[in-house]
Amino acid sequence: MSSTKWTERQTKREKKKTLFTTHSMKNFTLNLRSIIGSIMVTAMMASSMVSCKYDDTWVREEINKINKNIEELQQKVDTELASITALVTGAQTVKSVTKQADGSTIVELTDGTKLTIYPKGAEVPANVVSTITGEDGVLYWAMFDDKGVAQPIVVDGKKIAVGSVTPQTRIDDASGVIEISFDGGKSWLKTGYNESKVSSMIVDVEVVYSSWQTDKDGNKVALYCKLTMADGSIVKVGMQNGRIILPYDHIFAAYGSSVEFSIEADDVADFIYLPPKGWTSEATYDAKKGVMLLDITAPTSEEVLADSSTASGIAKLMVSFNNGASSIASIKLSTDPVNLHFTNEGVHITAGYGLNYMLCGLTTASVDTFNPSSWVEPCNNLLSGKSVSVIYEVAFNETTSAYVKYLKSSSDVKDGLYSTPLKPETDYVFWYVVPRENSEGTLIVEEQDIHAVAYKHFIATFSTTASSFFDVTVKFGIEGSTGYRLGIETADLFDADKLAAHYTENYDLLNPKGTDTTFEGSLCELLDLGEAALTHNTEYVVWLIPAQKSKTILPDDILHWTVKTADFTAGSSIEVQMSGEEAGYDYVAGNISSSTEHMAVYYAAMPSYEAAGYVSDEAVVKMLLERGLFKKTSEPVAARVEGLEADEEIVFFALAIDAQGKYGTPLRKSLKTKAYIYNDLTPSITLTDYKIDDTRIKVECSGASSYAYILCPTNSKEWTNTYGGSSTKAAQYIMREPNGSGVCNTTEERYALQDGVVVLTGLSQSVEYVFVLVAYDQSGKISKPQSVYFEPIANIGVMVKRKNDDGSANPAWEATKPSLTILDFEDNPHLFYQFSWEFVPSPHTTVYSAALFPSSFVDPELGTNINTAEKIIAEIISVCDTGKMSEQGKSCVWNEDGVYVRTWKEYVDLDDDGFMETVNKSEERSACYIFYPYGASEKTFIYTTWVGEDGNFHEPYALHAATGEEVDIFKGLDK
Repeated sequence: MSSTKWTERQTKREKKKTLFTTHSMKNFTLNLRSIIGSIMVTAMMASSMVSCKYDDTWVREEINKINKNIEELQQKVDTELASITALVTGAQTVKSVTKQADGSTIVELTDGTKLTIYPKGAEVPANVVSTITGEDGVLYWAMFDDKGVAQPIVVDGKKIAVGSVTPQTRIDDASGVIEISFDGGKSWLKTGYNESKVSSMIVDVEVVYSSWQTDKDGNKVALYCKLTMADGSIVKVGMQNGRIILPYDHIFAAYGSSVEFSIEADDVADFIYLPPKGWTSEATYDAKKGVMLLDITAPTSEEVLADSSTASGIAKLMVSFNNGASSIASIKLSTDPVNLHFTNEGVHITAGYGLNYMLCGLTTASVDTFNPSSWVEPCNNLLSGKSVSVIYEVAFNETTSAYVKYLKSSSDVKDGLYSTPLKPETDYVFWYVVPRENSEGTLIVEEQDIHAVAYKHFIATFSTTASSFFDVTVKFGIEGSTGYRLGIETADLFDADKLAAHYTENYDLLNPKGTDTTFEGSLCELLDLGEAALTHNTEYVVWLIPAQKSKTILPDDILHWTVKTADFTAGSSIEVQMSGEEAGYDYVAGNISSSTEHMAVYYAAMPSYEAAGYVSDEAVVKMLLERGLFKKTSEPVAARVEGLEADEEIVFFALAIDAQGKYGTPLRKSLKTKAYIYNDLTPSITLTDYKIDDTRIKVECSGASSYAYILCPTNSKEWTNTYGGSSTKAAQYIMREPNGSGVCNTTEERYALQDGVVVLTGLSQSVEYVFVLVAYDQSGKISKPQSVYFEPIANIGVMVKRKNDDGSANPAWEATKPSLTILDFEDNPHLFYQFSWEFVPSPHTTVYSAALFPSSFVDPELGTNINTAEKIIAEIISVCDTGKMSEQGKSCVWNEDGVYVRTWKEYVDLDDDGFMETVNKSEERSACYIFYPYGASEKTFIYTTWVGEDGNFHEPYALHAATGEEVDIFKGLDK
């Protein structure tokens, strides 16, 4: 068997394992400890029985696969637990239900989650999380007992409603068992997933359709889904194919006040509105206008302080439509009118719906010492028309956001919050309030409505004092920071918007750990870039991002400053030279240095026809400075260009920069790759025989000292990629790589000609090969190549059949049949088995015996069609004597003395130095011996054929490796 076929068959078996793993996600039997134990025992057995060093990579891969299966199972459990909670509470509805070819159903929720539901199996899982409907009609979390009966889970004496909590899961490292918690991780229950058959907690899904309503295409309208849980409980879930549009996602209502707003929603059949704790509302629907009206009233501050109400929360609106669809919308309700985001220059204010006007200010105080009552009178004075300079008015009008600077402008006192620059290490409070109308319709401010937020200011300064070619000297200081990060980017790539979006999405990458500091010196040192890491004549932007409690970064948060490095100039007398030139068939190289000390080098290489366009030194310098390769070094630079054609001229350009940043005259140097030069010899090759086990190619050439050849399947990557896909390219490969992969030289004993003939064995049938040969002369040059293409055949002569045409036994077959004995068979049911056998040839015969997989004989996936005795003989012969561990087969010629020698290698530490040495061993046996060390867990048969003195092969027969019984080799081969 060829190595390609073996790889394909291994791939097929891996696919079978993958199919098992995929299937196991719906019904999976797993005992992690016992499997890992079996793997390790098997590994030790294989290590003790195989004489070479044992590679345990596959063991680790199997363990990793098992761990991955456990993790995938836990992820499946987590997804289902969260989805069941969301469906029961109405947080999600069903978007689509799709039946699959394997009998499963994919249920897609409105948040994009997809659940794969398999039909309920015959067996009931034990100790698996499920649900159960109580007598009160509430759905509770449950687990199956050892009799397969679902029992409610009780924590602290109470059953756990599905809608009240989403359980957490984890994997116990010691046992691999998935555990579950219903109390936030305080206590854990074992689910038994390591030894039980695990099925989906949802075992069936049915879409219920309207008996009379249809959509615009005439299809029945889906009303809802019925989900059947593992214990038989039914959960009804709306189908999400309707839509409601909310005008805002944040609604503001002051303590004890009300706010009204409307929602567009056509064809509404019914709706449910669930406000947060302590909030009241009235909802009505105007079917003619297609509008829902909501009148929301916030709790009082006293109710919030008494914990009978919440100051903010999420309200849910669930709407069902006349066409059977449903939809859910979430709305944030809050007595706090705004969301704030502080920058170093001012504060961004985002208002909730219902807020049009507010007052705010900044004062030196902490939140603990801030006295809101002291601001009630100034605010009311402002509202009554009096002039108050310490309060800022914000009118939102038709917008929902505003930006207010901290520092007031000298030209306009209303341009900011504060009259003097803010100081670091000082406690500030930003306060704000929404005036409300009193009974007389006058706007007033009450103490309970004033909100206060602490603010800490910092000051960052940055300036440039000097610039060099690869660095900049700067002064940097920061005071009052709570953490920051400095960074740098070229000016053309700096984008504050993209930077803010990136670190908002990946805030953990920001890592704002900087502290107050005063620094003067190298910018590379300040940024920890390494010595002189910048590029000359380049404009950079240094940026600073402060830490944010909200972990949201706005472009206004990013402070930035511009710096620029110095540029190189002309005027040096420094000269450039190249030494140590090298040239190969596909590369040129050399070392670039200068006449005096340099600090940097530019260089470029191009074909001579392109280089001809750079006539003047000025043009070369411009090209090198703009797009040449740059090396900052005082050492010679190794320049190399690969991937060239033979006999191709390449021109190197180079420019050296002296210590003062000046450059002189550029270098122009031409190098040429080696040309392929052949001798005058003309070898001839004649394909005299091309059997799979005995291909003979006669070689003749007058004046040749030796030969080299390449043999390769034409459909292989080696032929197209390594050898170029042609005899000319293959000869060039031999010229470049005389000792390269696949090059066979007849000066080596193993490739030596036999009476002027190249003898090839172990080839595969129905595979096209190419044989490329070149002849060496006395000087070591090679000739132009000669090649021949052929497909090996199995020359089995007139096959001696086991039975005559009339069905009677053929004495000629029986008379020379070799004796075959199974010596040992050891099975590990999880992974592999191994066995050995021996056979004795009958007089004057040669026997071929090999272990093969009958399931691979006829396989469209592998492209095999070994369905006749002749093809099986060819397959047996191609596997024998290849020397590959993956192809266990041997041929044996009858020995008149009855002595057969077995040879093998062992690895032994002979001199106690901790290193293994190779020991060649041999023994005389009375039969030819074969050891098969790693059978797959599918059937493997021992196939045997033999050839007599007349050159005719005999019809093969096969034994089952485990039982030693003869099997029908033709069974299943008629596909």
